[in-house]
Amino acid sequence: MKVKELIQALQQLPDQDATVVISHGAGLDVFDKEPLPSGHPLTKMSNVVLTSHLGWPTDEMYSQFADAAADILLAYADGKEVPHFVAAH
Repeated sequence: MKVKELIQALQQLPDQDATVVISHGAGLDVFDKEPLPSGHPLTKMSNVVLTSHLGWPTDEMYSQFADAAADILLAYADGKEVPHFVAAH
């Protein structure tokens, strides 16, 4: 998502929701142009954490990923409803 698209998405939220999102901040790891240009608006926001592709799951999250994958495969193999299924449009 481009910064412009993120800002547009936030602007479409009801004022109270947008205020909550903006006041709580954000963590961003991927940008259209890397590195961000000096003085980019995101670099001036105190409630935004910027990383350069450093975001990475914890060991605990890898375990949860493996459990979720196993649940999906077992459900499919048993002919049951597949959890977290997203239909293609």
